[in-house]
Amino acid sequence: MTKLLSPIQRSRTISEEVEERLVLAIASGEQAAGSRLTEGSVAEAMGVSRVPAREAILSLAAKGLLTSAGARGLKVVDFGRGQAAKVREVRLALEAVAIRHAIAAVRADPDALRPLDEVLARMEQLTRAPSAIALAKCDLEFHRTILGYSRNDVLVRSWEALTPHLLVLFCKDWHTHPDGVGEVKLHDDLRTFISKGGERDIEQVLGNHFS
Repeated sequence: MTKLLSPIQRSRTISEEVEERLVLAIASGEQAAGSRLTEGSVAEAMGVSRVPAREAILSLAAKGLLTSAGARGLKVVDFGRGQAAKVREVRLALEAVAIRHAIAAVRADPDALRPLDEVLARMEQLTRAPSAIALAKCDLEFHRTILGYSRNDVLVRSWEALTPHLLVLFCKDWHTHPDGVGEVKLHDDLRTFISKGGERDIEQVLGNHFS
């Protein structure tokens, strides 16, 4: 018998779909830094009503991807060095904790690396017909998998709040390295570090990975 108090399977709301498309538009450069977004223009471009467009825009503003343009509404944040450094500082603190948990999990069960290996294999496949957005989303999944080792819902939620920013920054990274070879190696090196369990050098290894 199916339990009544089991997870409800549902598709995402329209506002969530609109939000993801806006993030991808920012990540790809379709919506450049400083460009203005209004609920009317978004609703018209995506063929939706103003309500989900407004919800998506307000959500991205709350997450820091959009900022006030005064009386002109909201505009896309400039993801230059300053913004990237802020995201990197928070990400380093969160992922350092996650890496420690990942090392412990793999030490207890070497097969725990399998999900990470699967994501890495998909990343390598994607480099054969590179798409910066597809690779950036796979990059997110790689790091999300590492966060999963922690089994710490507070840590995971804190990291997930960064994902719109990370998607933009990852997309820029993959666009800068279209062949993807160097980027894949960085992820493979991080996977190797986790498998060997060198806890003392976590911050240094992550710093090299982020640079």
